[in-house]
Amino acid sequence: MKIINVGLIGYGKIGKVHNIVNQLTPIILEQEGFFVNVKKIYSRHKVSTPFVSSRQVQSFNEILQDLDIDLVDVCTPNFTHKEFAIEVIQNHKAIYLEKPLALSYEDAQIIADEARKANIINQIGLIYRFMPGLIGIKEIIQNGEIGEIINFRIRALHSSYLDEKRPTAWNLRKSTSGGGPILDLGIHLFDAIRFVMGEVKEVVAYGDTLIKKRPKCKDSKELVDVDVEDWGIVQVQLEGSGYGTVEVSRVASLLEEETSFEIMGTRGSLCFDVKRPWIIEHYDQEANINRLSRYNANSDFGKQVCRYYPQGNMSMGWFINAQFACLLNCYYNIIAEGVVFSETPTFDEGLKAQAIVEACYTSLQNQSRIQVVN
Repeated sequence: MKIINVGLIGYGKIGKVHNIVNQLTPIILEQEGFFVNVKKIYSRHKVSTPFVSSRQVQSFNEILQDLDIDLVDVCTPNFTHKEFAIEVIQNHKAIYLEKPLALSYEDAQIIADEARKANIINQIGLIYRFMPGLIGIKEIIQNGEIGEIINFRIRALHSSYLDEKRPTAWNLRKSTSGGGPILDLGIHLFDAIRFVMGEVKEVVAYGDTLIKKRPKCKDSKELVDVDVEDWGIVQVQLEGSGYGTVEVSRVASLLEEETSFEIMGTRGSLCFDVKRPWIIEHYDQEANINRLSRYNANSDFGKQVCRYYPQGNMSMGWFINAQFACLLNCYYNIIAEGVVFSETPTFDEGLKAQAIVEACYTSLQNQSRIQVVN
């Protein structure tokens, strides 16, 4: 049995999610012929989790210098991505990097260029590409079943920062996060637009900071400035036909978080909600029929994702399921010693999504329409 040894960098929320995924891989995929072993974990904070703390190492170099490590999985805050990624690439190890690539498009371009020159396996955590229903929407559009795209609306509405007493953190500072939800949530949505509908030509962005000061830390009475947006609305023009809006928020007062897609075409429409990752709502204009259907894979990529996407009693919720499928794609590339499917979100793909984000922030600053660098 092939063993894929992973060096995990960072053990915050997303690092723990990746560790869960890796521990469950041999259980969910008993017949795949490979085993994922998180051999070493580097975190700047002490890891006290049972069965995990014994794998913690004191320095990042212990992972870089370990010849048995097949993949370095970087799950650290945004402002550290460039530092860690460049070192991994220079040591010629395969890398999986959480989104975004970097704080800025300029730094993201450096990382993508270095990975391309080094010819190493690389992937960014743009997980929406691995949701069965969204793959199905891509196939339906490619088959011309809803005709020419007229307009679309995509929303990612969270409530995580609606509480004004929630203290500040690295992701509420522009210097350490790179931006607010236009970056944090938007990069997933912009990548999904490219994946499903094609390249983005121009954007006009609007946004604001609802809660402009927050406690410096837990139980502190000292307030500090917040310099990233709490919400954003982006008008998007595609390279071909189609206009749409992308709405993102971390201060949405809702019963539960919402991420949804609505796409209108000349022959019909499509709707998708991440809480139902297999289900596509498809309205056929000619037949005047609205269908709810479970995705039935047509493409090779879709068939592969459906084969290992957790289902039924093995489901861990849409977020971890999508993380699982995205990481599995990277592991299959490592086994094949190259990119198996062109749908893989490589660093070059991540760079294109970050170019849209950069255009949004330029638009927000200049209050103007901005063309996206492609």
